[in-house]
Amino acid sequence: MQVVSITEPFEDTPTGRLLEAIIESLDEFYSSNLGQEVMRGLRESASRGFFVNSCTLYGYRRIKVKDGTKERPFLEIEPHQAQVVERVFTEFVTGAGSRISPKPSTRRASCLPGARNGVRLPYTGY
Repeated sequence: MQVVSITEPFEDTPTGRLLEAIIESLDEFYSSNLGQEVMRGLRESASRGFFVNSCTLYGYRRIKVKDGTKERPFLEIEPHQAQVVERVFTEFVTGAGSRISPKPSTRRASCLPGARNGVRLPYTGY
């Protein structure tokens, strides 16, 4: 397979192939190093209590807190949704979680966000 680059044209000579291999190695190193730096930053932020996910979990709201010169996201409990979350966990602990009828849950959990208002629940299938 031959890679053709418009921004980095290479000659089909031994020197051109060497230069292409060097640049490909540097690009691979840069990509791998960037991935490590991003993961380290995410771990550091999470260890300091900041929220690093893009989708806010149901039962919480995202607030901004000052961290030096930056503002970082932090989660706090959403009071209107806390009762629903508490009920779901209570029913799960008592063993009723897998036997709950969808209709009563829907009536009691009328404040659950849905597709109509643009808010979605996080995926919980794993």
